[in-house]
Amino acid sequence: MVKGNVLCVKLDCLTFTIESDNQESTMFERFLLLARVHMPFKIKCKDDSKLMRFLGFFVKLFNPRFNKYTTILGNTIYLPKPLYDNPHENQIPLFAHEIVHYRHRKRLTTALYRFLFLFPQVFAPICLLSLLAIWFSNWWLLSLLGLGLLSPIPAPGRVYIEKHGYLMSLAIAYWRYGSDFAAYLLPRIVKQFTGNAYYYMGAGSQHDITLWFWIRLTRIQNENYPDDFFKAVHDFLKEEQDG
Repeated sequence: MVKGNVLCVKLDCLTFTIESDNQESTMFERFLLLARVHMPFKIKCKDDSKLMRFLGFFVKLFNPRFNKYTTILGNTIYLPKPLYDNPHENQIPLFAHEIVHYRHRKRLTTALYRFLFLFPQVFAPICLLSLLAIWFSNWWLLSLLGLGLLSPIPAPGRVYIEKHGYLMSLAIAYWRYGSDFAAYLLPRIVKQFTGNAYYYMGAGSQHDITLWFWIRLTRIQNENYPDDFFKAVHDFLKEEQDG
């Protein structure tokens, strides 16, 4: 525990601001200080964001629980209102998950990251070409095939990106609660890939996705971390537990 003149984190509508305080800091506050080293993030309440309400209008067509999910766009993390109003150490896996996405985006570049995440549905607008072709030929029928890309077909880029985020979630479960809890959590993580949460992005790949997680969790158990942020989170949690 950290006592005395420590850095504490106060949550306001736009961001986390760091101020000096003489009170004892919480585990979650100390984690946020670590997180800011790896991502210069801002925090907003999802329910108060016009952008999130606009996106939610479309996303809720296939995921009615969109407002219960945390979303990251750029350097801004949008939290559901219950999480925004009640910061707690149980949110550490959530923030770490989102920071993995941020670091991944920085490595890939924003354009490539977004293309991978939206592929293949990103090509669905080609169906609009039918509006140009309808008066001239039968090519408009081919253009309408773009509508098929709006169906819940596998999205390998999205799977690739979310695997790394959920690997952090799984690793934290192992570090904090042990291998039995990680084994309990894994099928629920895999369901995120095969269900409607991410538009069935990994439909039909349950076995392969499960195997991917087990292989990488085994590496983490042997202290073979995917990158320095995984190691930083591990070291932070170990220090907190040793307290």
